[in-house]
Amino acid sequence: MKYGVKVIYTYSVGEDCRKFYEEQILSVNAESFDDAYEKAEQYTSEYDTEHTNPKGEMVKTEKVEFVDCFLAFDEEG
Repeated sequence: MKYGVKVIYTYSVGEDCRKFYEEQILSVNAESFDDAYEKAEQYTSEYDTEHTNPKGEMVKTEKVEFVDCFLAFDEEG
């Protein structure tokens, strides 16, 4: 079954640590809600946690939150 897992990333940018947030919905094939959360956690653990942006500022991923999980239905027409 296909599930959607809503994820929020928190970024800290530059020396003054400006905060930015990104909301993402991951589509995962899973057997249950718990399995969907596990797969989303595996995906986000591989997410780059520190990099330099085009302006030369350091960008750090500070936090990943799993906000919601829902069953996604495919409609056939």
